[in-house]
Amino acid sequence: MDKSNKITVSAVVPVFEEEKTIAGVITALLSSPLLDEVIVVNDGSSDSSPEIIKSFEPRIKFINLRKNRGKGFALAKGIRKAQGEIVTFWDADNIGLGESHVRSLLEPILNGKADAVIGYRVNHGDFLSPFKELTGQRAYRRRDLIPHLNQIAHSRFGVEVYLNDVFRDRKTVRIGWKDLKSLQKYQKFDSQKAVQEYTKEGIEIAKTLTKQGMKELKEDWKNLQKISPTAGLGELERRAQAIRNPRLKQILNDYIFRYLNPNKKGRTPLASGLGD
Repeated sequence: MDKSNKITVSAVVPVFEEEKTIAGVITALLSSPLLDEVIVVNDGSSDSSPEIIKSFEPRIKFINLRKNRGKGFALAKGIRKAQGEIVTFWDADNIGLGESHVRSLLEPILNGKADAVIGYRVNHGDFLSPFKELTGQRAYRRRDLIPHLNQIAHSRFGVEVYLNDVFRDRKTVRIGWKDLKSLQKYQKFDSQKAVQEYTKEGIEIAKTLTKQGMKELKEDWKNLQKISPTAGLGELERRAQAIRNPRLKQILNDYIFRYLNPNKKGRTPLASGLGD
């Protein structure tokens, strides 16, 4: 695949507290001949991420948000700034990102075989986990995203769920990568902050999922609304046990409980693994 077809490609990277990995991600994206521009959006980080990102100017476009507004807001800012016909999204906590990942993510959409491409990490048989549907590595035509910018901006941490719903009837290609890794939140933050971040994102994802097609589950929605982003583990487990829908339970299980204490043995999951 070459670029003689003149299709331009932008990369958008939302960043929140990723000082350990952001330099490697930016370096990898700048090294790709398939990308015409790299846009990095700092989403109110309080660590050294902004300084690290700024050191790559003027090779990148840097959007510095002073206040944390959520991943959806950061992505919407990047999409508005992008000049490429194709827009790719990349998480800032990737480890081992390289040209093979960029190429495999882009090939289906550049060749006209997909309207959306989702690239996800494969770990210990995760092919059957719905968690892969929440991956941040994605490619879309910019014109397909523009009509949804307001909703994307307000979806916060549920942006992937929102995009999955928008493109549910469009041709989507999924690419599994065994060689791409990432830092988990418990590796980036102290235990209290890690719990808060997993909780905040997991609840936003579950709420967005409920809004996007499960509004009939009124009791589940009420229980989700009662969960505070700063809830303790006991409150989380009590509220989550009251969720009836197995899909919502799986999201909470995959995104929150499996990470709260990765070294603890014997934690009983809320729901068994489900296929897509």
